[in-house]
Amino acid sequence: TYLYTDKKTSVQPLLSPIAVGKVLSFGEEATWKTATGPSQYVEGIGGDENNVWMVDFYNKIIYDLDPNTFSTNKSGTPPGSPSGVGGNKNIIYMAETSGDDIYKLNPADFSVISYSSSPSTYPRGIGGDDNVIWHTDDDVDTAYEINPADYSVVKSGATPGPYTYDIGGDTSTIWHSNGTPTTLYELSTTDFSIIRSTSPGDYHRACGGKKYTLYTYEYINKLIKQLGT
Repeated sequence: TYLYTDKKTSVQPLLSPIAVGKVLSFGEEATWKTATGPSQYVEGIGGDENNVWMVDFYNKIIYDLDPNTFSTNKSGTPPGSPSGVGGNKNIIYMAETSGDDIYKLNPADFSVISYSSSPSTYPRGIGGDDNVIWHTDDDVDTAYEINPADYSVVKSGATPGPYTYDIGGDTSTIWHSNGTPTTLYELSTTDFSIIRSTSPGDYHRACGGKKYTLYTYEYINKLIKQLGT
């Protein structure tokens, strides 16, 4: 996230340019950053303050976006039918549904580093950092912690309800989108219980980011957004 006052990379919460010094509340839209996305088929978004990745399920495209303008730096064709994406500058995690797999991709060119079968039958969201992978499955409405070293399941737990969508975060934070209309949640990294929730409006299935960075995609109006944390 950056501070509007100097537009430099920061590990602090996002500040409103309208009232400098006012931290955006959880789920409040940073309207000065909202941008039009490529299609209505974006199912996954993730990254951190310096990297944003997004996947289009129907057209089978992965995007690398500029974190300040959301313009496209580059795009490519990922393996399978991508349903979720996340990671950081070192690694991209991607979930896909045609083979029910989860992947590690190279951020430089989207090439495959490794992959493994997902824990269940409808891999949906994915995110994390060097030390953890968070993953969701829509068929069984379950969230997973996965070991990045060998893709083994560390623990799992029920999501807040049916219609389990995207997930993102890092070692200390989990963001999750769920339900119809969509609700965005912060979940406990210990047991996936609900810490807090917000309702940004329906159609925000894709979400991801890190502790102070929360991205989402409103697929009906094709809008890429950053929200307060």
